[in-house]
Amino acid sequence: MTRRGFAVTIPILTAAILALAVSSCENPVGAVPGVTAVSTNPLEMGVAAHTHRCTIPASDIADLPAQATYFTTTAEGHSHQVKLRQADLQTLADHNGAVSVTSEPAQVETPTEHTHRFVFQN
Repeated sequence: MTRRGFAVTIPILTAAILALAVSSCENPVGAVPGVTAVSTNPLEMGVAAHTHRCTIPASDIADLPAQATYFTTTAEGHSHQVKLRQADLQTLADHNGAVSVTSEPAQVETPTEHTHRFVFQN
């Protein structure tokens, strides 16, 4: 191999290895990804507009616990709990539509008690 051929081969080979590493980190072969939903703004009137994110781990979609409780991200100084039933998780596992749930009120006192709607789809 010539020096020129070697100089061209190394960057191409490096790029191919990096591409493989990135794709395997994002979605390992055989892995079931988790499901994340972003909430609506608060359902109650008079509450400052804000949203939360909630993620259901892939392990819960695969294992199907009888009931599962998840915490949302924090926004405006508070978070919420989101509870799903086994039937909800089964719907996600089967890729059989969306699951819509309303959060519990905030975990800490907020100026106005409120909830959010989350729609999970797998």
